[in-house]
Amino acid sequence: MTQVKPAILVTGGAGAIGSALVERILETLGDEFTIRVFDSDEYGLWQLQQRLKNNPIVRYLLGSVREYSRIEEAMKGVKYVCHAAAYKHVGLCEYNPFDAVETNIIGTQNTIRAAIATDSVEKFLFVSTDKAVNPTSLMGATKLIGERLVVASNQIKGTRDIGLSASRFPNVIQTRGNVFEAWQKQLQTDGKIVVTHPDMTRYFLPIQSAVDFLIECFGLMKGGEIFIPNLTEKDTRKIVDVAEEWLAKQDKSGEIIFGSPQYGEKLSEVLYSEAEKPYLEKLTERVQVIRSPIYDFLHWNNPLES
Repeated sequence: MTQVKPAILVTGGAGAIGSALVERILETLGDEFTIRVFDSDEYGLWQLQQRLKNNPIVRYLLGSVREYSRIEEAMKGVKYVCHAAAYKHVGLCEYNPFDAVETNIIGTQNTIRAAIATDSVEKFLFVSTDKAVNPTSLMGATKLIGERLVVASNQIKGTRDIGLSASRFPNVIQTRGNVFEAWQKQLQTDGKIVVTHPDMTRYFLPIQSAVDFLIECFGLMKGGEIFIPNLTEKDTRKIVDVAEEWLAKQDKSGEIIFGSPQYGEKLSEVLYSEAEKPYLEKLTERVQVIRSPIYDFLHWNNPLES
């Protein structure tokens, strides 16, 4: 009888981070696992299929995390889950709030429930964002709720041997719809690129560093953690400085003009809140972790505890 290989499921696997993770898994694990790439983006799945040249250990699953029955089917026989499926654009989520909730919250809940329901999943890692910290946008709020769902699920999994954790990313360079892609189009159109605000800052992480971070989190996780990159305020960059450097490398000269922040868009992002700071711990050169006692119900319910 042919032995069935364990599977790794990557939701949102046709996206920039998901597809980069799939390619790294293929490079490092060879044919030890089968990989299930789950996405609602048919064209994105087809593009990845062409790029991977129909690799026989990769399965391409078309479906939405909004539909519990579909993600439940995809979860059967899976050992590790990376849940990256989400709507990520701040402005579009503000304009389409019901859809953002359906995908980012209900979709995450469905994926967690399906992972707990199967007997095979051992590790579940949720891909979050620094916009979940003190959120001012709907998108950030949905990702914060996603984090809380993942962490809380460790308390309701019963006897299932599964750990569920979250990983927070800053801005990842080379993702679809990134600022560099927008600048390129603006430069070609009218020779001007838009920087939202002269004082706006962000953390930036190259996509390969983001994948390295994810893989290391999988190795470190036990369940209930929120992992963040080991970055400090010194690692932030002013967007206008990044724009000037980018513009200097282009064949066409251009001009920087300033716009204004969208509703819900922050001038600066942080990787953890003040409430989380006491529970922050450095694990490796690349990874920090927050192990918050949010779900210590016995402590909450004991009036004698200070």
